[in-house]
Amino acid sequence: MKKWKKVLLAAVLLLAVGGYAAFVKISYYPMGGKVTTVDKYQSGDKYYIVVEEATGTEFTLLCPESEYDKVNAGDEVYCERDQSIVTHKGEVHRIEKDN
Repeated sequence: MKKWKKVLLAAVLLLAVGGYAAFVKISYYPMGGKVTTVDKYQSGDKYYIVVEEATGTEFTLLCPESEYDKVNAGDEVYCERDQSIVTHKGEVHRIEKDN
């Protein structure tokens, strides 16, 4: 393959990867509302909860330990978060649990 074709192919691949990365980054949006905690787990020093929205869509959310300790699997809570419909991941900002 000629050198210019290799350079062109590399440039196209870089643009595709960069474009996808930008798309994923902008796919995160702020959200708040009632969700059901389906699961919770710890991996190393990070805490995660899996929540299910009323639509049935599940998201795995990175969670501060203080918020993680507030919930158990099966709890219905109000959760403020950033989430991505593309990756189904996100980050918890605040959880309120009815007592």
